[in-house]
Amino acid sequence: MSYSRWGSSNWYAFWRNNDATDLESQSLALWHCCKGEHLAWSYAELMEANECWLKEKYPDISDNDISEALDIIQVFQREMRSLYKHSKQARAAEGVKSN
Repeated sequence: MSYSRWGSSNWYAFWRNNDATDLESQSLALWHCCKGEHLAWSYAELMEANECWLKEKYPDISDNDISEALDIIQVFQREMRSLYKHSKQARAAEGVKSN
């Protein structure tokens, strides 16, 4: 699932399949194309993401890049919560069916 890298974006961001089974361990690759920063962060780590956090992790990025990265992180978190909500409901329904 890709979140960015179209048009004039400096970010290449995607959900990295790391075989994690829990929400907090899901990983977002958040690569800055111009700065060569190819980093990935867990859902739990991204809970701390804000402007200061991004400036620390990606020194010298622009304010526009920070704003876009925060948007990408929010979309990733929202989609992961939705995915895990649905998978929990499906597992619960399977448990009811198998009993």
